[in-house]
Amino acid sequence: MANVKHVGKTKGGDRVVILWRTVPNDAQNCLVTETARLPGSYHDRLMELVESDEGQQSGELSDLLSRRFFADGQNVLNTLHGAGYIKKLATSDVFLTPNSKTSVLLSEVNEFLLKDKIKPADLSTSELVTLPTVNTSTETPRDRADKLMAEAAQLDARSEQLKLEAFALAPELKIRRRGRPAKSK
Repeated sequence: MANVKHVGKTKGGDRVVILWRTVPNDAQNCLVTETARLPGSYHDRLMELVESDEGQQSGELSDLLSRRFFADGQNVLNTLHGAGYIKKLATSDVFLTPNSKTSVLLSEVNEFLLKDKIKPADLSTSELVTLPTVNTSTETPRDRADKLMAEAAQLDARSEQLKLEAFALAPELKIRRRGRPAKSK
């Protein structure tokens, strides 16, 4: 079985997806979503994104989720936040479970990943390099396709709603089926 990044369990046994390994300016906490609390379609889409190549290559899953959409056209990350599905937990209370046989504390993983990094405060001002700004708003064809599919679903739903309203106002507009009349007994 292949290892899957960004998934884990709490000390209480709840399955979670780790959105941020650490909270900015607070390395002792992380932000997660409990997958059991999500509605079915949201859960399926979230897990599809987690397991995707792009999801597995991302350092923080939140970066990918901020660019993707649910089937109803809503941004994944904004929806999770707005609906209260994002939870702040201590990194010492979350285990990463990349496969069924491995379980590692998130705090230990974070400590390992951060031990070799140099902090900007450790550098003198002469060593700092100004990097050119990167345009992060580039939209991939998949992003555009996701948006178009979500928009099409919304238009289909709106179309059906408008037809129902029109038929309620003028029932004679309802298209009658053509075909053979029912058999008489």
